Amino acid sequence: VNAPQLGWKDREDEPFAWAAREALCAKAIGQTVFFRIINESGGKKAFGDVLLADESLGSWVVANGWARVREVRENQKDEAFMALKALEDAAQASKIGLWTEDPKAKKHAVRPIKGPVNASEFFAANGGKPIDGECSPHVL
Repeated sequence: VNAPQLGWKDREDEPFAWAAREALCAKAIGQTVFFRIINESGGKKAFGDVLLADESLGSWVVANGWARVREVRENQKDEAFMALKALEDAAQASKIGLWTEDPKAKKHAVRPIKGPVNASEFFAANGGKPIDGECSPHVL
């Protein structure tokens, strides 16, 4: 599966990247997960799944509209691929997550990136003062 990428430095988020991250964090943070290797390419890559209890998180993000199914060659379209495609089709039909048609949701689908912060300047200007802001309770 392909999930939207978070922005970095001077590159903004892909649409719905932050929402997808937050949904997955809300589901999995603090839980025990298991990793299952499905296919090793023989090189440096391995493909697998992450399981929360007996639920595939890959299937969960696709079903909830937070990721797309990566296209594969025709001869690689096995039962698992077809199951993921069916979940993606259902998410698209339901217009959830990445597939929404809500203009307000689309407008707010990308976080504004405020560019690199010079930490020394920031602390010189703000040290010792309370600052209002948003702080994520988790780091990935």
